[in-house]
Amino acid sequence: VGASRRVAAAAAAAKSATSGFGAWERHTKGIGMKLLEQMGYEPGKGLGSDGRGIVTPVQAVQRVGKVSVGYFGSEKAPAPRRGNETVVEDSDSGKLFLIYK
Repeated sequence: VGASRRVAAAAAAAKSATSGFGAWERHTKGIGMKLLEQMGYEPGKGLGSDGRGIVTPVQAVQRVGKVSVGYFGSEKAPAPRRGNETVVEDSDSGKLFLIYK
């Protein structure tokens, strides 16, 4: 019972931490976005010179209290899809592969 409460508390903390994502930017006059745009970034497109990099920002995970890394199991969220790949299953082994366009 205690473990499920800890997991629920961690989930609630993570949800509240991401609810205001990017809200701080209005206090900084958007300097980060301005710098990215000067370097050729276009919102909604991937990073890098050929635009094949990540589209969504890397998410930070805030832990509850003083718990250590790995206390709640894996803290990694599944990697977001970029939109430029296809999932293919190998008929012999049943393994899944990502094919980039």
